[in-house]
Amino acid sequence: MALSSDEIEELFGDLLAQSLSHYRDDPNVDTAGVSRPFDLPADKIGTDDAVLYKQELYLDDAGDIEAVSGVLITYYVARGERTTVRHGETPDRDPDACVEVSPAPFVAPEPFRDYLVYNLRCQIRDCYVGMGLEPPETYKVLGPGQYRFTGKYQHFDCYPKYYDKDAAIPGYSHDFVPELPISDAELGGLVDPTSETSLYDQIKGALFSR
Repeated sequence: MALSSDEIEELFGDLLAQSLSHYRDDPNVDTAGVSRPFDLPADKIGTDDAVLYKQELYLDDAGDIEAVSGVLITYYVARGERTTVRHGETPDRDPDACVEVSPAPFVAPEPFRDYLVYNLRCQIRDCYVGMGLEPPETYKVLGPGQYRFTGKYQHFDCYPKYYDKDAAIPGYSHDFVPELPISDAELGGLVDPTSETSLYDQIKGALFSR
């Protein structure tokens, strides 16, 4: 998704704010007083973080985003039983894709956009794995994709834990490298190319501050 900051705010601003609102009381995350667009459902069980946010994408013939749905909130109402509440308007056709986001302290639109792209890459990986196929190289990535596949990876020993960014799976890596709201000079001060720590772990603190 080659989207500008303004386009991200227009298309995914509510999704970003909804996710970030979970960190309003965290002194380490600069939420800039973000408001929660949608209240969490009253029949939700579990902690406030035990929700999954989704937003459906509708593409035009060129493969660009033509429209998006409102925010969907998926949550547990009983042990093993989930439901989904929709907000906003939805085009009258099947979506082409659906991003899935657990609450995360992204404070800027650019890294949030890059996370959504990475989530879709992980989802494509899941589709190949679900068919019993090895995905192409660009989709051999580690991280959360589709929630339903994450559940399978967690509960069935026949699957490696593809959702875990630290999983040791030959040929797979966690290569989420988002655009950061800091300068190249500042970034250079964060990264040690000789470190055994992943690039993501070295820079992730910069994702959560303005």
